[in-house]
Amino acid sequence: MSEQKQAIFITGAGSGIGLACTNLFIDKGFFVFGSVINQKELDAINQQFSHDFMPIVMDITQEKDIQNAFELVKKQSSHMKFRGLINIAGVIYNGPLMDVSKQQFEHILAVNTIAVHVMTRTFLPLLETQDQVRNKVINISSQSGLRTLPFTGIYSASKFALEALSNAMRYEYSVFGIDICLIEPGQIQTPMANKIIENVQAKPSHPVYAEPMKIFSERTKNSFSKGIPMEKIVNTIYTAFTATNAKSRYEIHSDYIRDAIIFRKMPVTLQKILLKKMLKL
Repeated sequence: MSEQKQAIFITGAGSGIGLACTNLFIDKGFFVFGSVINQKELDAINQQFSHDFMPIVMDITQEKDIQNAFELVKKQSSHMKFRGLINIAGVIYNGPLMDVSKQQFEHILAVNTIAVHVMTRTFLPLLETQDQVRNKVINISSQSGLRTLPFTGIYSASKFALEALSNAMRYEYSVFGIDICLIEPGQIQTPMANKIIENVQAKPSHPVYAEPMKIFSERTKNSFSKGIPMEKIVNTIYTAFTATNAKSRYEIHSDYIRDAIIFRKMPVTLQKILLKKMLKL
């Protein structure tokens, strides 16, 4: 008797890290269900993968879409062994807090944090297992979920919230045979880079931020050029997913001294002096 095919669900499978993850997991023998945001992504990804993949057009901020996806996956994976969920889909915003509307903030939280909760809660019936091999939920956080810099406050808020949510999941979902892992990368060399750079180049509403934002924009561009290769992120996700005794969190640094020491261990007063000098803020 042949061994059951292992299945997983990846959000944000249509681009960037999600697409690269989809490719790797299929190569490793998994069947991948993946969320894509529109028909354009669906058409493109269908041309790339001809087997072991089912894309689902959905809005992960809509609970009805998530429930419909669950019902479809439950039906289509009935002959497989469902092994886990990888929450990759996310949005980034960098800029002055005073320029962020309530609607923008709510959208970022909806995608980066709330959707992770709703996806995981909805898929619990598939994730629950009594097997010796535990199932996995992998949540993609960020170094911005561990430290906050000027003009990253909204994105950091969503990732700090994801860190707290994941910690609670780790305790509460363990009884269902589920392990929770956080991936916490620094700046990544990603196709999203140009979009992020365009975002930080937008003119701030108050002139006091013009020069600091210009400096921030240049530093952002430079950090992308020296960022973490996407392949390293994807391989770390796969390692976490397949490890028998996975770590609770996997930090991946693009600049260890900055991320792990200066902006997490240095006294706040000194951080403020340093940032004032760096950004002329």
